[in-house]
Order: sequence, then structure tokens, then C-alpha cells
Amino acid sequence: MRKLLATLAAILMLSALDSPAALAQADATELSFWESVRDSDQPRELEAYLKAYPDGTFASLARLRIEKLRGSDAQPEPARSLPSVKEAGATEEASELEPAASSPPVHDCDRLAAHPNYAFEGVAGVSGETIPTDKAIKACREALAAHPDTERFQFQLARALHYGNFYEESRQRFQVLAEKGHAGAALNLGLIYGHGRGVTRDHKEAARWFRQAAEAGDAFAMATLGYLYKQGLGVRQSNTEAIAWYRKAIDKNESEGFYRLAAMYAEGRGMPKNMFEAARLYRRAADMGNIEAMLSLSRMYSAGEGVFTDKVEAVRWLQNAAEKGSPDAMTSLGFACQVGEGVDKDFSQAAEWYRKAADNGNATAKNNLGILYNDGTGVSRDGKEAARLLLEAYRGGDTYAKRNLEEQSTVLTLATRRELQRLLKQEGVYDGAIDGRFGSGTKRALKALAPAQDAVGQVQTSSSGAGTGAQSQISPGSAIIPREGSSAPDPEDLGNLSDLDKLD
Repeated sequence: MRKLLATLAAILMLSALDSPAALAQADATELSFWESVRDSDQPRELEAYLKAYPDGTFASLARLRIEKLRGSDAQPEPARSLPSVKEAGATEEASELEPAASSPPVHDCDRLAAHPNYAFEGVAGVSGETIPTDKAIKACREALAAHPDTERFQFQLARALHYGNFYEESRQRFQVLAEKGHAGAALNLGLIYGHGRGVTRDHKEAARWFRQAAEAGDAFAMATLGYLYKQGLGVRQSNTEAIAWYRKAIDKNESEGFYRLAAMYAEGRGMPKNMFEAARLYRRAADMGNIEAMLSLSRMYSAGEGVFTDKVEAVRWLQNAAEKGSPDAMTSLGFACQVGEGVDKDFSQAAEWYRKAADNGNATAKNNLGILYNDGTGVSRDGKEAARLLLEAYRGGDTYAKRNLEEQSTVLTLATRRELQRLLKQEGVYDGAIDGRFGSGTKRALKALAPAQDAVGQVQTSSSGAGTGAQSQISPGSAIIPREGSSAPDPEDLGNLSDLDKLD
């Protein structure tokens, strides 16, 4: 009878802990962890949950299930919490330096979440955007349950969590590893604080972690720290320090070091301006696959700066960057095809490149493609599609979309203007007539949807030609993306360092 009562009590407890109320009490990170192990028939996986959440919402349920799996007389291993920063202990070698003989064999965690620069021998690694986060998180938790002291699994789990938007647990795991000397984890922490991903943006804290990674020998961290010195982000501004760190990165053959030093020569920052040396360094970085260097080199060939003017070569570098997924390059290629610069004029090809860039969120590409639909150039005339794209570009902060809609709307067809008014009415900001007349009411409605601040450094390559609906501010024949002042990223941010895939 006593055994029967105990069994009934356990069943009632299981039901209560698996109820919607219990689920509601758990935070998103704990719930994600629990969902990945709750149906497991492996006690160690449930123990991994207890290690992370010894007093968690589902801790009692986990212990009961462990007992059930092991037998009523068996006792689960004592739960331990994740090590805190102070408990991390002495500095250890980073996971990629572990001797292969002492490391666990290749696991699904490696296949699903390893970064190419930190992958286990025989594993290619995957880019961050292609990580199947749910599967990767589950696989890496399983790997850690079996091998709790393996740093590469800890690092890969932190990476998968970050791309799954579980920022807090990701940051905590990166920090534990970084405190133990893992350069890749320190690099990621620098990025997290530099961009405020799940934390308050703190450039000083970002600089601290980037410095730790750089001093541990990470070449990309060296280039990143150099950029912080150049912009005075979290450190005292110093061109001399910036150049020194860029050269250290170059000594390790890091493409970002070549790219950043090239920009210093192009701007004359900390050294005499030298466009020939800038072009040489940009080419070194571009040959190594650096997309920003490809765009810079393309601009130089288009303008004849540091190299002979060669529009065909300019387009070739744009093509290379576009094939690597750069929306900026796709937009410029569309413009090159539209005006016939460095390539045969082809409106349908221009539309195709604009479409690819627009699908990747590029506001200028949306404006330019919207104009083509408005005019019926390279595509069938379609006022509805033109209006949709132009309004998206406007909301994205594109300067020329703002001009097209606010200042020179009469160059848009009546059908496009009516569709714009319909969209504004759907947004609940316009209650006037759908007549295509852009009076004060329509303009007030547009401004209600305008971004708080126009996008800084937005690509500004707009459609051109009389009667096409957009008055391009690009010099005749230029198919290259202009930048504000230089090719350097926005000084208030970390520019192209926002891509975790390059860093983690």
C-alpha cells in the first residue's frame, strides 16, 4: 500500500510540474533547455538540466524521472550549477588547442554548431546564419551531458544559443569560457557588449574583451581593437595604437587588418594619404575574401583612385562581393546594369539585382526597384508593387525614397500614388480620399511612418534618367556605392563587425 501511495504521489507531482502554470513560471532559456531534454531516456541529459538549474521550475520532475530511469533505489548525481566567473579557475588553453587524443570524437554538436575557425579536426564548421538552432542546442546539451568539461562543446552551445536569440545564457557561457582564456569566447563578448545584444551597450567593456582576445593571439580581435582605437570607442582615441594593432593583425595574415590599414592610408589618418598603398592593401584583403575590401576596391577602380580607371574591373569586384551575399554590391550591380557602366545596359538584369538586394533588406534597392515598377522599365508596370517597395524604402530611411514621396511625388504614376494612399490608410495614418493627390494629409501620413532618423551610411545609388521618377544624386556613370567621408563604418557603431559569424 505504501508503495502504491508513493507512486500515486509521484504521478500527481509529474502532472502538476508539467502543467501550463509551471510552464508559464519558467523563463525562456530554462524552458528551452527543459524542452530539449524532457523526453530523454538518458539520465545524464536530465542531470545536465539540474546542473544548470538546480532550483529550477522542473528540478523536482527531473529528479523523479532520473530515479525512474535508474530504478527506484538509485540516486541521481548531485546537481551543480554552472560555474560562475569567480569559480572559473586558472586560465586554460582554448578549445581549439585541445589535443585531439584527449578530445571526444566528432559529435552532432560539432556538425551543427562548430565555427570554421574553431572546428574540431575533420569538421568544416557552419556559418552562424545556417545553424539549425533548435537541433544544435539540443545536440550540444547532449554532448555536454556526456562530456561536461569539453570546452569546444561549451563554446558551440553558446554559439547556438546566441543565434537562437537566447542571449543571456549565451553571454553567461561565453563569459565562463572567456575567463578561462578562450579567445573566441572573449571575442564574442566584445561583440555582444559593443552592440548591446542582450545587455546595455558598453564600448569600454567591449574593448576589455577584445583586448583579452587580441593579447591571446586572435588576429581578428587585433584588427577589431585597432578599430576601437581609431574611433575612440571604449578607449582613448589613438591613430598610432590603431595602426599598431592593424599591423599585428596583418602579421598573422588577417584580411581585416589589411582592410582597416588600407582605410587609414585612404583617409590619411595617422600617416600621409597614399591611395596607391590603400589600393594595394584593399586588393590583399579582397583576394582573401573580405567583402568590404571588394567594395572599396570597386569604388577605386570606378573613380581611378590609386589605380587606373577601369569600370569593367570595378564591376568584377562588385560581382565578387554580390556573390558573397553583399546587398550593397547587389544594389550597385543593379545600378551598373541600369546605366550600362562596366557592363551592357540591361534593365531586366538591373531589376533582378535590385530584387535580390531588396530581399536582403536593402532600402535603396527597394526604392530603385519600386521606380522600375512605377515606370515599367525592365519589369511590367505595377503601381501596387511600386507603392509597396517605395513605402518600405521610405520607412527604411532611404534618402531618395523620401524625396520621391515627399518632394517630387508628381513623377510617380497616378496608380502608384493611389496605392500609396491605400497603404497609408491600411496603416491607420491616413483617412483622406484615395485620389492620388499628395496634399498635406498624405504628407502628414507619410511623416508619421518616417524613421526617427534617416539611416546613416545607407546605400545611395538611385535610378536615373529623365522621366523615370527619381533624380539621382550620383555623378554620371558612377555605379559604385558612395560612402559618407570614407569607406569606414559608422563611427557610432562597430560597422561591419556586427557579423557574429566572423567572430565567434
